[in-house]
Amino acid sequence: MNSQEAKDAMLGIFKAAWDPTGFPAEYEYVPGKKPPTQTVWARAIVRHTIGRQSSLTGASGTKYLERGTITIQVFSPVGDGSKAGYAAAQIVKNAFRDARHPDVWFSSVRMNEVGAEGAFD
Repeated sequence: MNSQEAKDAMLGIFKAAWDPTGFPAEYEYVPGKKPPTQTVWARAIVRHTIGRQSSLTGASGTKYLERGTITIQVFSPVGDGSKAGYAAAQIVKNAFRDARHPDVWFSSVRMNEVGAEGAFD
């Protein structure tokens, strides 16, 4: 699997979980208008980090391990005590915890609050 395929797999897991919510999403490097401030929305960012050879050989050849981070930022309008934001973020968190992909796996899935900024929690 190359880096683009890995990115597509990660974003596919997010998209499959997020689309049923009906909330808008912004994908890095994909042109589009900013979501309105009256609704929950998310931004997806993928960053590849380190890679290394993980075996000398195997039945299918040399194996490599590459790491990266997918960050899903969930924004919700200020005023409901972050309830809508937490509910939406929990959907994403569960999707990555439950994800089963033959070539991509997720560790350290977590949710971190950042706090309010402007119109969003």
